[in-house]
Amino acid sequence: MKLWIERFIIPICAAIVISISILNPLKMDWRQRVSLGVAVALFAYFVGHTVYRTDVATDPNQDLKATLQGHQHEIDFLKQQLASNRAEDAETRKRRLAIRNQLGVFLDEGRRIERDIEYSNLAARQEKTEWEGRVEKYLAKELDSSYAARFRNPVRVLVTYPQAMSMDMAVYWTDVMERIGVLNTFISELRD
Repeated sequence: MKLWIERFIIPICAAIVISISILNPLKMDWRQRVSLGVAVALFAYFVGHTVYRTDVATDPNQDLKATLQGHQHEIDFLKQQLASNRAEDAETRKRRLAIRNQLGVFLDEGRRIERDIEYSNLAARQEKTEWEGRVEKYLAKELDSSYAARFRNPVRVLVTYPQAMSMDMAVYWTDVMERIGVLNTFISELRD
C-alpha cells in the first residue's frame, strides 16, 4: 500500500497541482489556483500521514503481552527457585536423618559404656575416653564446634548413682550419663 501511494497517488496529485496551477485549463484566478494547490497538497499529506501512521501503529495488546511475558518469566524463576528450595530441604532432611542415626549409634554405645561402668568394668573407662573423642570429632565435623563444646562440657546435674558402685567409678558413670543426656538433646534439636 505504501509503495502504491508513493509511486502513483502522490505523483498524480503533484501532476494535478502543476497542471491546474501553471497551465490553468479551467481559467481560474490566482486565489482559486493557490487554494486548490494547498487543498491537494493537504490531501496528499493526509493520505501519506495516515498510511505511515497505520504502519507505525503498534499492536494495542503489545503492552499487555509484554507485561504477561514479564510475569511468565517471574513465575518460571519462582518455580525454579521453589524446586531448588525443595531439593535443598530434601537434602537437609536426609543429612539431619543421617546425623540423628549416627547420634543414636553413639547414644547406644554410651549406654553400653554406662552399664559397663556400673558393673565396675575398668576397661570401660578407656572406652569412655575413646567414645567421647569419636563423638566430639563427629559433632565438630558434621554439625559445628559449638555442638562439640556442649558435648564436652555438659550441664552438670545432681544424680544418684548405684549404691554398690565405688566413688571412683561413680564419677565416670555420672559423666557418661550427662553426655548421653546431651546427645538426646541434640537428637531432639535435629528433628524436622
